Amino acid sequence: MDVLLSLRKAPDHMLAITAAAYVDYALEMVFRERMRIDNDEEGRIFEGGGNGLMATASSKITLAYAARYIEKPSRDDLRIINRVRNIFAHSMHQIDFKHPEVAAQCRKLSLIQRRSDMYPNAATADPRSLYWNTCLDFFAAWQFQRRGIQQDGTIQHVAPMDE
Repeated sequence: MDVLLSLRKAPDHMLAITAAAYVDYALEMVFRERMRIDNDEEGRIFEGGGNGLMATASSKITLAYAARYIEKPSRDDLRIINRVRNIFAHSMHQIDFKHPEVAAQCRKLSLIQRRSDMYPNAATADPRSLYWNTCLDFFAAWQFQRRGIQQDGTIQHVAPMDE
């Protein structure tokens, strides 16, 4: 979590790609804890080099929605995060969160509606802040869920932690 928090001051491309990687990792942990995965099948499911069923963020998002692990607004936000990550990762030019395509994608994130106290004007909302806070929300929510921490702070079930 320290690395994730340190991204707040990182250059835009580092924030975009690394924060998306943390969200992807957290979503993978949701699958690993809810699915039966034998050691000899793990590569066929998650590893990209072997064309794993859930090797990409896009496939994890689609399957998480299909399996009812996430709802449509979360699916849509995760697709936007993945789209923004891909813009940064595959651009041949220096871009930042002010780039028109990136800013437009970030301003579609549901955080604008959910946190109107933070973002009173969607048209002028800071795209970097929207992206960062959305990634942080997903990562933190899934980590709390894994640890069984409820919204009121009580612990319902403690899942085994990975190392």
